This record gives sequence, C-alpha cells and structure tokens, in this order.
Amino acid sequence: MSNICSVVGETGSGKSTLINKIIGRDEVVIGHELESMTKTITAVTLTHQKKKIIFFDTPGFDDTYLPDAKVFQMIASFLRDLYERQVYVNGILYCHPIDNRRVTGSSRRQLEFMERLIGQKSLKNVIFVLTFADRMDYNRDLMDSRIGELKRTYWAPFLAKDARMFIKDGDGPPRALVDMVLRSQKTILDLQRELVDERRTLLRTSAGGTIKTESENKISYLEQELEALRKEIKDPATRKDPELVQEIRKLEDEVKSKLEIVKSELVSLDRQTDSSST
Repeated sequence: MSNICSVVGETGSGKSTLINKIIGRDEVVIGHELESMTKTITAVTLTHQKKKIIFFDTPGFDDTYLPDAKVFQMIASFLRDLYERQVYVNGILYCHPIDNRRVTGSSRRQLEFMERLIGQKSLKNVIFVLTFADRMDYNRDLMDSRIGELKRTYWAPFLAKDARMFIKDGDGPPRALVDMVLRSQKTILDLQRELVDERRTLLRTSAGGTIKTESENKISYLEQELEALRKEIKDPATRKDPELVQEIRKLEDEVKSKLEIVKSELVSLDRQTDSSST
C-alpha cells in the first residue's frame, strides 16, 4: 500500500521545489511571485527502498486566485476521499522559507487551520521543512536565531506533540526527509473523522471554524466599507460631482459583489456533507 504525504505551505514557500528535489525531476509547476500556479492538488509518486510514496502539493490560503473557502473544499474533498478508500496519511510536510524575516498573517492562519485539521493525536506526523537554507549559509547565527524563534512561538504547539523539523540544504535529493516520512505511522486526521464518521458539514468541523471566523471578519469589513460608501454618496458635496457619484456607485457594486461571494461561500460550506457535493 502506498505511503501518503501532504505538502503544505504558503505560495512561494518552496513546496513544489521541494517535491522536485525529492523525485529528482522538474515535473511540478512551481509558483512564483507573479502568479499562483498551484490551483489544484498535484500528485507525484516516488519509489524509495522498494516503498511507494505519493506526495500531494496542496494550495495555500494565500492563493491569488482561490478564496479560502474554495481551498478548504479542495483539501477536505481530497482527505475525505482518501479516508473513504481506507488510505491513510503518513506525513504532513509544512514548508517555511528560512530566509523569511517574519511569519505572515496567512502563515499564522494556515498553522492554526492545520492544527485543527490534523488534530492533537496526529501532530506527531507533522514535519516542518525549512526551505532555501542555502540562502542563509553566509550567516549561520541568524539562521539559528530564526529557527529558535519559530520553535519557541508558532511551532511550539506542534513540537510539544512530537512534530519534527528538517532543514533542506543543498541541491541533492533530501533522502533523509523521505526516510522520516516512511518511519511515520499512518494516521487518521480529525477532519477525516469529522466528515466521514461524524457526518459534519465543513463549516461545523474544527478546521472549518477558522474559515468561518475569517469569513465573518471579511463580511464585517465589507459591510462597513459598504456603509461608508453609502454615506459618502449622500454627502451634498459629493452629489455635486456626477463623475464622483458614478465612481462611488461602481465601487459600491464591487463591494456588494464581494460580499455576496463571501456569504455564498459560507452557505456552501454548510452544505458539504459527502464526496459528491464537492
């Protein structure tokens, strides 16, 4: 039976590059700063020591073209399908560029989401992969300082549950990382149990709670923006300028459209109950 490993992280964190190095070929489309290319979950297979491992490159929540709710639906559908086929996950590789000077808001959201999706019992299957370590060779002290900060703060809940770390250094295939995945016991993630065994909708899962909070914050922000535009258009000074009124009405329509999309996404997440509905 195949070993399953999911590779996660922000766009540009080195996910696809890492998979390229693991399989020893350049077959995976690599994300870059102008366009997010990882719009679907891409799978590649490696045979190592007569054992097959399938690596899945999953989109992140900072994806340029995919809203968070859509990314969640894709990941949930994929994990649910694995579980229904009795195929279990060995490892979750979380890619983080070591030369990043700070953990972004989307990184923090993704870590919270991942912790809830995986569940406390399966955090031991997480391997934090520090990518692009070769960029820091000139300053080992700075690299050690950043690693120490990550271990003390954002990664602490995972490491306390026996999650591990791996530093991707050099150009060669990271066989030691592959060995770490193979040594990991297969596990059932909390999201899989909630969707299949407990028949919850996506919105009512633990991981879905993070998406719900984020969407509700977006709705609140957009409603405030819409109210501000409506007040501005009622201002006597504004109404004297027809072109300005037209521009504000255009912005109002755009905000309304965004608001409807976010609200409809929330509704759709509360309807996801089986594989056929995604």
